[in-house]
Amino acid sequence: MFSVLMSCYKNDNAKFLHLALLSILQQTRCPDEVVLVKDGPLTSDHDDVIGKLEEEFSCAGVNFILVPLPINLGLGHALQKGLDVCSEKYIVRMDADDISRSNRLERLADIIGINFEVDVFGSQIEEFMESPNDLGRFRAVPIEHSEIVRFGRWRNPMNHVTVCFKRKVVIQAGGYEPMQWLEDWFLWLKLISQNIKFLNVDEVHVDVRVSSLTERRTGSKYLAAELKFCIEAISRDYWTLASGSKYIASRILVRLLPANLLGVIYSKFLRVKEVKIE
Repeated sequence: MFSVLMSCYKNDNAKFLHLALLSILQQTRCPDEVVLVKDGPLTSDHDDVIGKLEEEFSCAGVNFILVPLPINLGLGHALQKGLDVCSEKYIVRMDADDISRSNRLERLADIIGINFEVDVFGSQIEEFMESPNDLGRFRAVPIEHSEIVRFGRWRNPMNHVTVCFKRKVVIQAGGYEPMQWLEDWFLWLKLISQNIKFLNVDEVHVDVRVSSLTERRTGSKYLAAELKFCIEAISRDYWTLASGSKYIASRILVRLLPANLLGVIYSKFLRVKEVKIE
């Protein structure tokens, strides 16, 4: 039923990768397979972690598939390479430094069981710095499909690291594309344009690691990536020229602000209260 799709590259912390994989191995319901894309050559520490966990997954009856890429291609390319290899009906995304809660896949199976018409599932996230729950800070996303579509016009409506989607619908839509830092949002816009059904649950399924309280992408490089994203979304009729122009105008000042000030602004959008936790 479930393929877990991950990508890692040489700058990922090997210790964090170990914890991320371990959180999948220790699920109350194990996945059928784990597909790990090595986005370019890794360090010996990474390879040691992968080798050890590969054996443990095998002992647990989980098919562990490595997809080595000769050079670093970036997340969009890497995820697409991994998606091509996944064989199960549902693909569960996971990053190399986050931690899935122990009942994530069990809850997903329950949620899918009563929402067969939904194609893309997601959840809320809780951010942490050193260990889960140390910040008490959440990123809340809208729940219902109509809210997700409306929200998606201005901000990313899904927490990518929590997402589980039907493999077939994403492949039919063309899958991931290279869109630096925004490959997930671009995929959601593509799927929304094809009337794919979305749902977020008001539960935390993944704890997401941040390196500082003000860790947000800033600067002209990120603004340039957003401009490329906007132009492509307009050219494919995902956005109108008016909405795209409004989006970029709203981003120019924010992306050029100092990181500490931007952290204060972002905190206004992060929900610092209890989210339903199963």
